[in-house]
Amino acid sequence: MEVDQEVISRRAKRTRAALVLEEKGEGGVDEAFEQSMASLSLQLATRFAEGPRPMSKSSEEMVTRGVAIRDLLFNFQGRVNRAKFWMAALGLLVVDLILIALLGSDVAMAHNQQEAFTVTGALDSMALVVFLAVVTWISLAVTVKRFHDRDKTGWWVLIVFVPVIGGLWYLIECGFLRGTEGPNPFGPDPLARY
Repeated sequence: MEVDQEVISRRAKRTRAALVLEEKGEGGVDEAFEQSMASLSLQLATRFAEGPRPMSKSSEEMVTRGVAIRDLLFNFQGRVNRAKFWMAALGLLVVDLILIALLGSDVAMAHNQQEAFTVTGALDSMALVVFLAVVTWISLAVTVKRFHDRDKTGWWVLIVFVPVIGGLWYLIECGFLRGTEGPNPFGPDPLARY
């Protein structure tokens, strides 16, 4: 469905002419409005007939960046370098502190668990549970990918349950040691392009 550009320009001229007539007092407001609406309808039909426009570079970059963030936070496959691991950990810490300050201050003040849930209410309690589930998922995803970068399986995340040494091992392994250079079975080196 192609619309002739000449038809569009004629409609636009008629609309301008109607507005000039209206200013001179020779045409009605309704007539000018109808003509402008007809012109607008024709322009919309032309735009619709052209089909979707390609995305701009900035839109493509935003979509790509959004996919990368989603993969970083929710996907268990691939590798993550130390910088992204620390960014995710510090980001989660800040979000944790803000949400706990907003919703959990009453829970922290309660002396027992039964009292804590009666003070907060059902909605706040459900929000905290959902939030903790999301934070746990994100933490596991980033940690598993960090262990992948160290050329270890994701099951190494269970090292934190070893008393005394487990948490320290986790911190050193994920936070301070460099990942495997070059590709490994879990994916390409996240620092390869640098």
